[in-house]
Amino acid sequence: MTLLEELKQRGLIYQTTHEEELAARLRSPLTVYAGFDPTADSLHVGHLLPIITLRRFYEAGHRIIALIGGGTALIGDPSGKNEERQLLTQEVILNNAQKIKAQLSRLLGAEKDPQRILILNNYDWLSKQSLIDFLRQVGKYFKVNEMIKKDSVKQRLESEQGISFLEFSYQLFQAYDFYYLKKEYDCVLQIGGSDQWGNITGGMDLIAKKSLEADSGLKDDQAFGLTMPLILDSEGKKIGKTSEGEVVWLEADKMLPYDFYQYWIRVNDDDVLRFLKYFTFKPLQEIEALEKEVAERPEKRAAQQALAGEVTEFVHGQAALQRIQRISRALFYGDVSELDEGDFQELARHIPSAEVQLGEGMRILDFLKECGFIPSKQMARNLIKSRAIRLNGRVVDDIDYQVTENDLLFGRFIMVRKGKKDHFLVLAPR
Repeated sequence: MTLLEELKQRGLIYQTTHEEELAARLRSPLTVYAGFDPTADSLHVGHLLPIITLRRFYEAGHRIIALIGGGTALIGDPSGKNEERQLLTQEVILNNAQKIKAQLSRLLGAEKDPQRILILNNYDWLSKQSLIDFLRQVGKYFKVNEMIKKDSVKQRLESEQGISFLEFSYQLFQAYDFYYLKKEYDCVLQIGGSDQWGNITGGMDLIAKKSLEADSGLKDDQAFGLTMPLILDSEGKKIGKTSEGEVVWLEADKMLPYDFYQYWIRVNDDDVLRFLKYFTFKPLQEIEALEKEVAERPEKRAAQQALAGEVTEFVHGQAALQRIQRISRALFYGDVSELDEGDFQELARHIPSAEVQLGEGMRILDFLKECGFIPSKQMARNLIKSRAIRLNGRVVDDIDYQVTENDLLFGRFIMVRKGKKDHFLVLAPR
């Protein structure tokens, strides 16, 4: 199966230019790029599809470029926006770009193969352009009557907000990026979301026109575009936010890996198989087997576990995934024997917790009330008599049980469980 055929079977192609020619060109190594705007200090799950798709091209033997829009972010892409973007300062954008560069390098494995995995920033060349030179070299090839037909521009022109000349000019700069990468790196393919079609084809048109210049620096006019679909869930909503409305960031400092994992675990059955095709490298045959599992035993959520596991490992690494899985098993089964000290420290970030000074010991009724897990001693008494309270996985059925430092795991932690689902972590003060 060719790469293009696999992308089709995974549902990853929305539009392509010159499909037969592209298929032929993909038989030998080429250079492909995707762009990432540094409008925040972290990438989010909406960026995951182009990142993984770039990785697919790399695994197929091609050279990939992740282009950070440090220059174009100073202008603002109007695509998919109903109103003008808030202008960020150059300092903020360049700081964001540095952080995103580190993320992209880690996710794509740039340090392992710097010859075929490039992380570039268009600020490096756009910032050197003078306005007059840019308009003479690039602006002369863009007709305003064609520019206003682009969907991103047309929608804004029809709105009350309109569009500023700043954002109107964005398509020139992105087109120039494609030309620059073609000239300097022989990049022949740009990929992006479906909302980038107009910008991609604009770059192709510029390459074709510049190739006619004697001093264009281009060896040919070969250029292709490929867009991926907008990812919606079965309810028609864009993915990328939790049920509480929080952005699903790819940076651990902005979204804890455990919460990231849980986001994918909660994907419903109507979406999970499609998302496995989009966001994982699992062979299609394995996904078909999981489809059968979902149909026959949906309560096992095997497909969700496979999705959450592979995506979390890709974004946060194997060690983080293993820690998450240990914590998840401990919360589900109540067995804390697998957890190490670091796991408990991580667990304290996800479940209610409190510090309690045990001293020489504390009666279990006092302990449960003191930590704030059970509101009254009477309720604690009833729960203990009904064997509904566990400390570190052990049932406590004696109301006179003394909680002492001997109950502390790693000298600091006691996991309290009420019933099957309610957990509380008690920490001894340092």
